[in-house]
Amino acid sequence: MNYSELTDFEINKRVAEALGYTEITMGYTTSSLMVEMKGLESTRRDVDYCNNPSDAWPIILENRIDIQWSGHSALCLGFINNNEDSIMIRHDNPLRAAMIVFLMMKESEQ
Repeated sequence: MNYSELTDFEINKRVAEALGYTEITMGYTTSSLMVEMKGLESTRRDVDYCNNPSDAWPIILENRIDIQWSGHSALCLGFINNNEDSIMIRHDNPLRAAMIVFLMMKESEQ
């Protein structure tokens, strides 16, 4: 998949789906989503993984995604296959790059 062709909204939607959210609709901004997970405690909230650090950071930490600055862009790195292979994405928006790495890591698990 060529993630560079996707909008932030489309990447955010794929991240929400990968996280298991069951209800996903347009959020308050052009890139954000309203997500809801059905269950005992159904919560609905606005998220923007590509632009909001408080939404992206738990995913970055849990998946051990590394963010390094190189010039004016960020290089994000994630490991797969028991840390034998890596995925690297460079982008001027580090959160977007990290979410693309997350999605690619999820793809490799399938």
